[in-house]
Amino acid sequence: MGDEIRDVTTITFSGPRFEDAGLDIDVLPELIGYRKLLVETAKELWRSENPDRQRLPKGFHESIRLKFYSIEPGSAAVPIKRVVLHQDTLLFGLADRSDEIDEAAQLIDETIVAVSEDRPIPEKMPKSSLPLLAALGENLRKGEAIKTRSARSSKTAEFTWETRARVERLLEAVYEDRVDIVGEVRSADVDLRNFAIRDATGAKIPAKFRPEDEAAITDALHEHASCRVAIIGLGEFSARDGSLRRIVRIDNVERRATVTDEDYDDSAPPLWQSIITLGASLPAEEWNRVPADFAANLDHYLYGSGDEEK
Repeated sequence: MGDEIRDVTTITFSGPRFEDAGLDIDVLPELIGYRKLLVETAKELWRSENPDRQRLPKGFHESIRLKFYSIEPGSAAVPIKRVVLHQDTLLFGLADRSDEIDEAAQLIDETIVAVSEDRPIPEKMPKSSLPLLAALGENLRKGEAIKTRSARSSKTAEFTWETRARVERLLEAVYEDRVDIVGEVRSADVDLRNFAIRDATGAKIPAKFRPEDEAAITDALHEHASCRVAIIGLGEFSARDGSLRRIVRIDNVERRATVTDEDYDDSAPPLWQSIITLGASLPAEEWNRVPADFAANLDHYLYGSGDEEK
């Protein structure tokens, strides 16, 4: 079926450089930056609405096709359009309904307005999107601004140097959110009930355990080579990069074993021996069907390519 062209937002560059409705090439990265911000926000909105799904739908990024076809007067206004396949998709379903992209564009406007007016940002705005928001405006000069207005917004949002500075100050702060982590216990203090867990990236995260978790934590420390702990609770995260700084509260601790050399069966035959055994089990007529030049022309027989020897 045919594609549908849908309005997403209009990005307007204001300032002396843009009074002729022309767009300087050096501000084109701002459009790319806005796309990254929009996609990241949409991803996190989808995850919050689908907490039981661990992975994004197949084809998520590929399905988000954003284009602009013109630059309109009134400074330099760039209407951003979205190309939507007019059929059920793996990402958003029916094309005739609003979805996470539309919601993300509106949420970005609301966040910019809130920051500009020195109000708290919307609760639904993903914290992981804030560094991308702070990256906007890098190519602007003093007295210039980026204005956005999504198809669903009733108010234009203006992003200036001052707005960007306020977002950067927000990134120095921390926020609390649910934590679900599996790692290795690296240290523990029974008296103070402190411990440190090392995650998959190698970072050591401090935490405090409950009295009822003492045995699980100390045992995991003594057996750290073969034991991991899965922790669910509340964590403190950096607003700049979303990294976990510490575990504030533990709601559940579960021990998990890791794979060690003892988990392997030394009595199992080596792979080469298994292959020989498998080959011996095939009838002779099957082996007779293998071409005599199979090894020399492997690509030809496997892929239909390569120069077959004469």
